[in-house]
Amino acid sequence: MKKEICDIDQLDIGRFVSAVALDDDTKLDVIKNHWKPAVDFKFPSSQFGSSHRKFSLNWLTRWSWLCYSKMYDGAFCLPCVLFGQETGHNGSKLNKLFKEPLKNWQTAAGKLENHQKQSLVHRDSMLRLLNFKSVMMGETKGIDEQADKLRSSRIKENREILGSITKTVILTGRQNMALRGHRDDSQHYSSSNPGNFQALLNFRVDAGDAKLEEHFENGNKNATYRSKTIQNKLIKICGDQIRGKIVAEINNSSCPIYSVLADEATDCGSIEQMSIVLRYVDSDKEINERFIKFVKCEGVTGEALAKNIEDAMGEIGLSLDNCRGQGYDGASAMSSKSKGVSGRILQKNPKALYVHCSSHRLNLAVAKACKLPSVMHMLGHAQKISSFFSPSPQRTHFLKKKMTEIGSKRQKLASPSTTRWVERIATLDGFVDAFEAIFYTLKYMKKNENGDFDSPTSDACMLYKSIKLFEFITCLVLASNILHHTLSLTVQLQQRNINVVKSLKHINLLKTQLNDLRDSVDKIHNDYYNQALELASNVNVEEKFPRICKVQITRENYPVANGRDYYRVKFTIPLLDHLIEEIEFRFPSEMCNLYNGFYLIPGIFLKCSKDFDWKKEFMKFASAYEDDMPYYRTIHAELGLWETSWKKGFEKVQYSTIADTIQNCDEITFPNIFTDLKILAVVPVTTCECERSISALRRMKTWLRNTMKNERLNGLAQMHINDDINVDVGEVINTFARKNPTRMQFLDILDDNEKHGK
Repeated sequence: MKKEICDIDQLDIGRFVSAVALDDDTKLDVIKNHWKPAVDFKFPSSQFGSSHRKFSLNWLTRWSWLCYSKMYDGAFCLPCVLFGQETGHNGSKLNKLFKEPLKNWQTAAGKLENHQKQSLVHRDSMLRLLNFKSVMMGETKGIDEQADKLRSSRIKENREILGSITKTVILTGRQNMALRGHRDDSQHYSSSNPGNFQALLNFRVDAGDAKLEEHFENGNKNATYRSKTIQNKLIKICGDQIRGKIVAEINNSSCPIYSVLADEATDCGSIEQMSIVLRYVDSDKEINERFIKFVKCEGVTGEALAKNIEDAMGEIGLSLDNCRGQGYDGASAMSSKSKGVSGRILQKNPKALYVHCSSHRLNLAVAKACKLPSVMHMLGHAQKISSFFSPSPQRTHFLKKKMTEIGSKRQKLASPSTTRWVERIATLDGFVDAFEAIFYTLKYMKKNENGDFDSPTSDACMLYKSIKLFEFITCLVLASNILHHTLSLTVQLQQRNINVVKSLKHINLLKTQLNDLRDSVDKIHNDYYNQALELASNVNVEEKFPRICKVQITRENYPVANGRDYYRVKFTIPLLDHLIEEIEFRFPSEMCNLYNGFYLIPGIFLKCSKDFDWKKEFMKFASAYEDDMPYYRTIHAELGLWETSWKKGFEKVQYSTIADTIQNCDEITFPNIFTDLKILAVVPVTTCECERSISALRRMKTWLRNTMKNERLNGLAQMHINDDINVDVGEVINTFARKNPTRMQFLDILDDNEKHGK
């Protein structure tokens, strides 16, 4: 009997707490035969405050890993006592049940439940105990192999959790959704407005993401990986990955050339931001314009802006020596040859040809042509009328009702742009269509007989007087119809893949069209004037024109016999002449060495006369880019073979654009010609892609979220603007794991070091 009691005492779990090391046989013996209290065992009672508490036998059934020590009158965790030191986790916060007995029976149930759910030491110890038993009993393989599988399984699980969080970050970035809510910290995850990011994570849990749900419920509260700090890290990694793919596509090509486009704008936080875009030919021979980053401008001088571009190119890993084009607006800080951005970059790289944005030039041409006093007067009143209706729901509702009554398809009056003059064309169309509704609405409002409007009617009276003039109606119709002819070029110049040849083609078409209109001005004026007469008749406005005076110095005094001729001389002819003059001035026809490169296009050199040596003209271009060609000495032979392949009918289609020609150029057969085509393709035409990115900036940085730093802004901008570039979630997790060693393991360090040769 004494021996039996001695054996029981020897297998009391309390005896093994302070043991330095136990052999495997002893561990197995303790696991299988550790002392357990009998059903009728009387546990000692301890006083806690005014009540007495003691260990409950039911706890041993509820928690299978729990052991009671008669020596200490306390509870221990069997797996933690035997294997806790081997897990590698910091167990200093888990002394109870591990290194010391748990004796506080008043709070024991809660402590035991938390130990099972939240303790990493306990989780790993349980797995080690199960593996140990399986190995010792010959059911499974050794502990080392099991540990590797355990680590791999844990890493896989952790990657799934971080993958769900990363996908949510990508979704918010792609859709341009604000991530944060009223508050965005761990104390407010369950508030009424935790933000889109937290709400989407909760939605993933509700949709069945069990791993993420378990992580949020049982994981450490300081390692949920959904804080704003983790957001910023993931956003930056995603943005860098997208930008890296763009840069790699340029650098990995046989001729890593590109053009840089830039434009500035002030965001809602009154910060000057420069948008930088790259134009290049990708591996599929497609012309691309890709947003790269926003740069916060510390200054707006040519020197400061040029430094921004140079630093940005160096930061992303592109050599400025490979830049073959610059595309900016016509501001002196950008275009000046001495102190502007273009001039400073040209000093460092003479091949970086500066091109004034064609869209800006067309905009300036239309704006200058519209500075005729009569046209400016009409546009000014149209702007005031739009501003009069736009802020008032009451006025807008009445105007909309009147539009419906007259059968107009439009339901809203757009406001003419004050900066983008070309956009006024479409706006003027809407103004003409809604003119009757505007006219009768203002007429009704100026009287306000029924008292429908509480506000004063003086503004309505003034505006009504301005538009009931026949001169206003005539100028509105004539200007709208004449400016229509620039719409086609406007649309063409806004295409991402437009090249210089295509833009010149459309510019020349516009010049020809305007000159044809000028030659037949009498006919087109009669057509447009009849439209003005019809519109005036619909609102009961009579045709009028000023009388002729012998001496007049305060207004135009044209010797004409009727209103039709008067408005032809006053409006139609001057507006057409000004528009033609501005288009010719902004888009000159003289050729430069760059334009000589266009003779390489089959649709151009095949139309040249036999006496014209197009190859000689092309060599003026080729010689300027001698260093870019892989085999410059063979260029003459290549040109001969190129000409033969098209003239002898080996190619069935005669392409007339750079984009089509480069798609059908064999890089192996014609390496020099392919390089020349790439140079011609990357030369910028417009900076519309910069304008698009600035529009995206206005959507991303609003009054409610204007304090974000540029690093976060650029990451979100990359995901939103370049949304067609796929983000590799696995690689994002790898990068995150390498840069941010955390409590949760996301990468097998040994395998990663071997992979990267470390």
